[in-house]
Amino acid sequence: MSISISSPEFKLLLTCAKVNASSHDIALREKLFLEEIDERQFNSLVIRHRIAPLVYSHLRNSSSISDELKLQLKQQADDNAIKSLSSKQMIISLQHLLHSNHVNGLFLKGIPIAEQYYGDISLRHTLDIDVWVEASGLDIVAAFLKSKGYVSSPDWSTLTPRQINYFKKTNHDLSFMPSHGLILPLIELHWKIRGPLGSFTLDPAIDFSMLSKQKIGNEEISVLNPIDNFLYLCTHGTEHAWFRLKWLFDLPNILSKVNFYWHDVLARAKELNCIDHLCISFAILNDLFNIEIPAEIKSVSNEFNFANALDSIYRSMASMSTVNADDENRLSHLKYRLSQNKKGLFNWGLILTYLTSPNDWKLLPLPNYLFFLYFPLRPFLMVWRRVVS
Repeated sequence: MSISISSPEFKLLLTCAKVNASSHDIALREKLFLEEIDERQFNSLVIRHRIAPLVYSHLRNSSSISDELKLQLKQQADDNAIKSLSSKQMIISLQHLLHSNHVNGLFLKGIPIAEQYYGDISLRHTLDIDVWVEASGLDIVAAFLKSKGYVSSPDWSTLTPRQINYFKKTNHDLSFMPSHGLILPLIELHWKIRGPLGSFTLDPAIDFSMLSKQKIGNEEISVLNPIDNFLYLCTHGTEHAWFRLKWLFDLPNILSKVNFYWHDVLARAKELNCIDHLCISFAILNDLFNIEIPAEIKSVSNEFNFANALDSIYRSMASMSTVNADDENRLSHLKYRLSQNKKGLFNWGLILTYLTSPNDWKLLPLPNYLFFLYFPLRPFLMVWRRVVS
């Protein structure tokens, strides 16, 4: 395990993971305060892992940290409270739009998880809204967001039909960002739940009845049922090498509220092709929070060798740089991403991701009928971008 993961600053973060800290968490926290905590490093970790609201809720009355650190945490928590209210209102507006147009939609992570498992939407860091929409509603939602001042990345309106089709094959969502000056949440508009790696194969369009309903404001939204939601979070986190503790903190808070029948969870994980993600997630929960691994999951964990994956994950958690920040980071991320591939050597969805991209299309706009030229030009365009930057 990384030395940084074992630092007193990182361990202090972990004691703030649950909305209701256990007596063990509180005792460990007091013990850590007897060591020398580097408050600047601690706050950097809080920002890096996007967990200020939970951390502030636990440490706001502590006499063991400085008033300066408390103020920094408070400012982050207050900012998040405003963003959370904005995100909740946008979810209500999006659901009203979907309902009015008889379109099925599904909200992932974010505000629904905060409200259901944290009991307060401001306790979980808010950045974006992930919403899956069936094919017939994608243009409707995109037009609505554009009318509200959002712009997509890449800009959908500038792409040729072949570029759009290629993007849909190699991606599972389109990001919408508010125009400059607008205080609105980011939106990730999904047409698939997960990317091309082949895990968590649920398709809401095939069996929308598997979803659960949750009341947000005056609207009833669709969310994943508890088992599928837990498996989705395990898959999402593992595929991203658990880069942010924000994602990991969801799991112990869910486990404190839901009594899972692990035989059923394991059976569903097998259906959705994500047993290894479930096992890896519990290995991390056991390592970092001493959460017992259910016997059913422990019995199948022996079939896998997770040593390399866990090493990559702990290095990812400890890293203070962003994903793809430099060549070494990019290579490490690529190796880990390829290790998660479940579709074999010829996973065309994954291969196509690296053959061309919207960055190429923006640098060299080509007409629809010349799209094929992007493939041989790819190395030259990559060098061109690097030289210019």
